[in-house]
Amino acid sequence: MTGILWRKHITAATAALFSVVGLSGTLIFFHLGESLLKGLHEWLGLGFVVLAGLHVWRNGPAFIKLMTKPATHAAFALAVVAAGGFMLASGGEDSGNPMRRFVQAAENAPLSALAPVIGISEPVLVERLTQAGVPVSAMTISLKQLSDHSGMPVPALLNAAVTTKK
Repeated sequence: MTGILWRKHITAATAALFSVVGLSGTLIFFHLGESLLKGLHEWLGLGFVVLAGLHVWRNGPAFIKLMTKPATHAAFALAVVAAGGFMLASGGEDSGNPMRRFVQAAENAPLSALAPVIGISEPVLVERLTQAGVPVSAMTISLKQLSDHSGMPVPALLNAAVTTKK
């Protein structure tokens, strides 16, 4: 690929992806539009990694020279220490989406505890699950246990539990 073609297309694509990934990452950081942006951010981020890799490959000698400089060593060391600090601060737990943790708690809770959380009575919950084709033997069982026994996925059970039939 010629230098002019490279600068014209690859560099422009890299700059565009940097802008979109940077903006979407900033919005996700501030919890704005997370559900709309997460997939876009992840996929375009992978594209950005590919284009950045092409940039490094195209500019190999300059990159190798850059890697010998003390300022570059300091920047990499700082990045590694910061990443390690964030990982240690999380305590190994997923501190991500609180909705995921809530859904996991809901799927592991006994049905007797789940019913009032979703705003229905125990008999209504039993009726909804039974109408979905999953008989309930005891209110001490969880959606996860029902899923294991019935083969119906937990999201389908949860949807049946919260959906009002009209």
